[in-house]
This record gives sequence, structure tokens and C-alpha cells, in this order.
Amino acid sequence: MVEALLWVGFRREEEVIDQGVGKSGRSYLEVVRGAEPRSIPRARIEIKEEEIRNNVCRLKHCLIAKWNPKSAREEELANLGWTSAKAWGLKGRLGLARMGKGCALLEFEMVEEAKRVLAAGVRAIGGIQLGLEMWSPSYGCCTEDKEGNDAWVRILGLPISLWVPSVLRRVGEECGGFLGVDPLTEKKEDLEWARIQVKRTGGALSCSMEIGVEGEIYTVFLWWEISPAIRKNRDGQQRREVGDDVDPRAG
Repeated sequence: MVEALLWVGFRREEEVIDQGVGKSGRSYLEVVRGAEPRSIPRARIEIKEEEIRNNVCRLKHCLIAKWNPKSAREEELANLGWTSAKAWGLKGRLGLARMGKGCALLEFEMVEEAKRVLAAGVRAIGGIQLGLEMWSPSYGCCTEDKEGNDAWVRILGLPISLWVPSVLRRVGEECGGFLGVDPLTEKKEDLEWARIQVKRTGGALSCSMEIGVEGEIYTVFLWWEISPAIRKNRDGQQRREVGDDVDPRAG
């Protein structure tokens, strides 16, 4: 079982000699940055407003709820929808969908009740302090001039043999600059991916990386956790994009 895990995302060096990577004979681990992205046109589609009208109408009944992930246990979150509906005295139904750590979408059957809850300011629900705001089409997006200087990157399928602090640091440096490691990665509690925080330097984002260990090459893929970017199109309409030049889950 362990042997099989070590071979995830692995290929022999002989298969990549044509890419200019030969046997080095070195006794230390060498991180080799993946090939620079080629000038491939960014994929784009145009959507008519009528295609998303029904979905947007439903979202106008929604609030975004935020809380400190460390302040709530899983069993408390499972009952958050029911507890909130009772605390707010709702007559209509309330739906809840998670949007990530410490964030959820609350869908009210009646938009008037969503507005009333937002105006009432009742925030402590079942011991959880909530921050509430109305949903908007630009929620979760950032303007291009306000993109963050750092990002979290998931290294998908990183072989367990490479879960070493120095290796994660060198991968981070190749991604723009190493900043830190997710606690779950440090503790090796979730081996589906390794998660590191890196600096953003602008430009294209690498979607894969090669890690050379003496005579062998591992190829791993990168998942960038980046909010969609939004900007005004030339005709005055807003345009949304994900990441810079690649899909954050590219691979």
C-alpha cells in the first residue's frame, strides 16, 4: 500500500530526456520548475443574461454568513440552518450551503425575511458569532488592481516521500516565494494534497512542477486557490475571470 502511494504522480527520468532533463547523479533533491506556459489564448465564453436570470433571482434571496472556523464544531454547523431559522423566527424555509471554511450561503424562501434578518442585527446563533451580508454578483471576486500579494497552492498527489519541510519550502520558492505551510499539511493529517502559502509575483501561474530526486523525476500538479478577477469590459459590461492565465485547478 505504502509502495503504491509513493508512486503517485511518478514517471521515470528516461521518459523526459527529450525535455532536457538528464541524469544528474546528484545526491540531493533538485526542484526543477515546470516548462514556462506557452502563449496560449485564454479560453473565453459569452453568456446571455437570460441564461442565468433564474439563478440570480434565487440568489437575491440569499445572505452570506461568515464566522471564525475555530469557534464552531462540525456538529454545531450541521444544525446551524435549523438553529438560525428558529432564532430569527422565520416563517419560510431556510437553506444552507457551505462555501468554504467559515462561510455559507443562506437561502431564504422569502426575500423580505432575508432583508429583515440583515437589518435586525441578530448575529449570535447557537454560540456562533455570524457576520452577514447580502449576496451580490461580485461577491467572492476581486478587481484586477486589488489582487492579493499571496495565495494558497495545493500540490496535488505529492508523494509521501517528499512531505519534507525543505521540499515544500523549495516548491514554494519556485512558485513565487515561500510563506508558510497549512497546519494539516504539517501534521500530515490530509495526504490528498500538500497546501502551502506563496507570494504572488504577477503573470502566468504554473500548473505543474517537476521534482528531481537523483535519477528520478516526479511530476506534480498545482491547484491555485485564487478568487475570480472581475473587470469592466470595453462595452461597459463586467467581465469575470479566474486566476491569471490558467485555471486555478489546471492540470
